[in-house]
Amino acid sequence: MKLMKSAAALALASAALLAGAGTASAGNQSYPVSSWLDVNVRTCASTFCKPVGVAEVGYTTYATCWTRGELIIEHGITNDVWLQVGSTDTGVWGYASAVYFRGDELANLPATAQCRV
Repeated sequence: MKLMKSAAALALASAALLAGAGTASAGNQSYPVSSWLDVNVRTCASTFCKPVGVAEVGYTTYATCWTRGELIIEHGITNDVWLQVGSTDTGVWGYASAVYFRGDELANLPATAQCRV
């Protein structure tokens, strides 16, 4: 996951971590996922939440779990599943719509990997 390069973005990322974004996981396992478009990573499973980074096309991002959130429609694909994704290198985690990731409705995460809040 590539992070936005601005002071505001870093402040948002820090605030998200302090607020607990990325703490609701199904366990310690992570799953590699790749997007077919650049996708914003947000503090919650909604486009109303602030972005903390971008999962760029062509890079592998890791997802720890999935949850239901805002319904997203993109290029005729409709999905309300959001993935908790992030980078262990930076420690920044957030949510990205599964509609932008390759695979099935859950971006090939197992059904048992539902986020626990």
